[in-house]
Amino acid sequence: MKPLTALALSFGLACSPSLSSCRSSPSASISRNLPQRVNLTTRPWFPPIVRQESFSCAQHAGLYYTLGAEIARSRNTTASSPALRLTPSHAYLLLADSTSKRSHLIDGWILAADSGVPLESDLPNPSPTLMSGFHKYRRALLNRAQSWQVLPLSDTPSLNKTLQLLADHHPLATEFPIQGAKVLPFPAGTTSGCRAIVSSWGSSGPGHAMVYAGFDQSIGRDCNGDGRITSDIDITGDGLVTLADREQGAFLAVNPWGRSWGDRGMAWVLFRDHAITRWPWSQYVATVQPAPAKPPRTMLKLSLLCADRSTLLIAAGPPNHPQAFQPLLFRSSPAPQRPGNNVWEAFARLHQHGPHISKGPLSSANGQPAELGFLLPDNFPTTNWSLSLSPPQGSRLSGNLHAASIVHLSSDGRIIREFPLPNLPAPLPPLGHTWLSSSSH
Repeated sequence: MKPLTALALSFGLACSPSLSSCRSSPSASISRNLPQRVNLTTRPWFPPIVRQESFSCAQHAGLYYTLGAEIARSRNTTASSPALRLTPSHAYLLLADSTSKRSHLIDGWILAADSGVPLESDLPNPSPTLMSGFHKYRRALLNRAQSWQVLPLSDTPSLNKTLQLLADHHPLATEFPIQGAKVLPFPAGTTSGCRAIVSSWGSSGPGHAMVYAGFDQSIGRDCNGDGRITSDIDITGDGLVTLADREQGAFLAVNPWGRSWGDRGMAWVLFRDHAITRWPWSQYVATVQPAPAKPPRTMLKLSLLCADRSTLLIAAGPPNHPQAFQPLLFRSSPAPQRPGNNVWEAFARLHQHGPHISKGPLSSANGQPAELGFLLPDNFPTTNWSLSLSPPQGSRLSGNLHAASIVHLSSDGRIIREFPLPNLPAPLPPLGHTWLSSSSH
């Protein structure tokens, strides 16, 4: 075991005045307006640290932590109960690739912008089945993403922008290859609030999504083994002094692996790791902005059973425009590409042609028809409309359409009027069918 002075020197902790070599070199490149340290995990609106299900790290980072914290903070609520937290289970079950069992963080935000995120009280995490219940989908629409930004992080100017976001109480999503990563303990007695630091990341993918919930400019590590912690000398040997040479300053990372990882689920990540990484995703961080909680007033309510949800395309509209509305996950056209040239956006599955939804049955937990709800434009027709259920080319449908209706809602979520399709329930024809409303409604 290293003596205390060696540990302090290696990790940049305060030493006695006589040990001047323990003091890190000053760095004037980081903005002086920034606080010395930030820790968002102590805020009442930051969700508790939990363990992810399967390979759901992207939806935990993007929905449970970042969007959940932003929504709770903007509404001045806490994350103290399931009724106040967002669940990552719904998006993960809908988006997870059938082979790799993984999903993309940006896809979760695209889905959140389209149809919101359910509450943990409406779909506990983890959940083996999809959410069923019209009012659960209605409540999910109150928790939508409005926009997001994927920001480069590879030099000091971009570092300053990242630190400012954290200082302004915006948690950030990040990603590193974690296979083979090494986490070292901090010496006892540190006042940093976390006693673990990542000394090295994995050498290759797959990447692992995590969350930055703070930073500490005093945390450091002697990376080149010269007995000092510096930020103003060239330690990489490229003839320049850049972010890659900064041995002092670290982000506070929250890992969706739960409290058994690092120190209670957290560890420090040196700023420089983003400048020296060869993993393209690690050269960025991302932030999400929540949409105002606008109660839905017009929705499509469906009760249906389908043997394989990935074979189902849904469209609704007036008879002369039958595809006026297509739910995002039940259409073949891609979601619009957002501006930005980065790998996070480029690999989003929802930016590609569909079907977009994961394979598996569309049913409730007991195998009965699932009850779904989709947001419609407020001017959607109620007296003359159609609903089309069809398979993609080369596929066939199997199941039952139990009920379908257009629903008008009050501002507090009560159903004011309901306009159902006649002649239901009915089996799903293998090649699909279009149902027409009755003009008498």
